[in-house]
Amino acid sequence: MLKKHQISLKLTASQYAHIQDCADSESTTITNVVRQLIDNDRRQNFAESKSVSEIKKLDSRFTKLIIKLDELLLEESEEVQS
Repeated sequence: MLKKHQISLKLTASQYAHIQDCADSESTTITNVVRQLIDNDRRQNFAESKSVSEIKKLDSRFTKLIIKLDELLLEESEEVQS
């Protein structure tokens, strides 16, 4: 089922004029221009959150690697001492 949401925007006169100019140049309505802006923002936010998630995964992998390297260095140090 399609959900409809109502969004209230406070725009300055120049912002409204800019959106109106965009709508006129694309032969569409202001609603469609705003909808497109919201969709673009949503895609960008999704891409950014995906990047953050990937960075966290890499950070976890690097942490595990560092722990493993520390263990190997400790083993090597113990072998040298014995």
